[in-house]
Amino acid sequence: MYDTPLFALVGFAVAIAVALYFTRQSLFFRDYYRNSPPLIHNIEGIRGYLAFAVFLHHALITIIYFRTDNWSDTNSRLYNHFGTTSVGIFFIITAFLFWGQALDKRGRFNVPKYLERRVLRIAPLYLFATTIVMIITAISTGFTLHEPVQKVVLEIAQWYGLGALNRPDINGFPSWQVVSGVYWTLGYEWKFYLALPIMMVVLRYKNGAFITAVACLFVLFAGVLGVPITTVIPLFLGGMISATVWRSRQFQEWQPPNYLPQIIALVALSAEGILFASAYGPTQVILLTVFFLALLKTPGTSVLGRVLRWPASQALGLASYSIYILHGIILYVLSRAVNVVTRFDSLPWWGYSLWILILAVIVVSTSLTTFHYIEFPFFKKGRKVLLQKNVSAQVEPLQK
Repeated sequence: MYDTPLFALVGFAVAIAVALYFTRQSLFFRDYYRNSPPLIHNIEGIRGYLAFAVFLHHALITIIYFRTDNWSDTNSRLYNHFGTTSVGIFFIITAFLFWGQALDKRGRFNVPKYLERRVLRIAPLYLFATTIVMIITAISTGFTLHEPVQKVVLEIAQWYGLGALNRPDINGFPSWQVVSGVYWTLGYEWKFYLALPIMMVVLRYKNGAFITAVACLFVLFAGVLGVPITTVIPLFLGGMISATVWRSRQFQEWQPPNYLPQIIALVALSAEGILFASAYGPTQVILLTVFFLALLKTPGTSVLGRVLRWPASQALGLASYSIYILHGIILYVLSRAVNVVTRFDSLPWWGYSLWILILAVIVVSTSLTTFHYIEFPFFKKGRKVLLQKNVSAQVEPLQK
């Protein structure tokens, strides 16, 4: 069945196979790390799997939607965690990376340049995907205005706000369904990016309570911006704490046996998935933070470390933003395409399974291609600058 753990493993195997093909056939992906190594291999390696898990989550929800006309969580706890836990870890990674930069620079770095790099990283693919959403919306509404033109223009303008603005229905059409609603996380990411320069002021006056002060400032500032204090903010704080712990002398000097960090990571992640229905809650955030710190400490000589450093895993990590942003569009178009030929809501289980696996090939192939030709030309400049910063010295042990 398409909602079982075994089928999920098959789906991940298909994604790895496609990525492996690209790493062997494409000179770009073969040579990429020779000139631009990842800041942290384990983070790059996990990101692709997280994004692909979100795809599996929304693939199952799409099937449910056609059968019930209701966009809701699945009956599978595993597939629900593919959504909430993956997104939760993405929030932790964001806070870890950018709070880490703030720590390395003691709160003194060029804010306009920092925001410029964020725009260059997010905008190209986002604008590409949003333009496709506009085309699909126009086709779905018959190229006919169903609302006043001024209202439609305002709705379209909000969609082109790089995820920082609301994304209302356009011309009476639920355009959010075209992207499976994934843009909502970008809004919170932007709020974190805007809160970070404010928090950096505190870092210039380091004292014994500076972490507490920054955390309180972040909670207050993000709360004013509208970030949920009981769900998203704790995940960001988990990432900030991880960045602080990872830079501590005690953590850097801790040399556990090779097998131990991966066991801690897998136990923490499994406990979060088995004991709780979603990633949102204080205990879940603690477990995910422990998972993330253990992941950072997992050496490349361990089983998990080797998996995350596979060329295929690293390629999926590169394409993770594309997988996350584009998979909803591919799900939307190809579910409707099948529905033209036969009733999508009455396919047998093997039909849905085959559909998901075919989409897995299309999603990963498309995403690796869009990374190469849309993301990378704008991404490489910011990455080159970042690799030259002091943070490079901090991550070197994890690249061995």
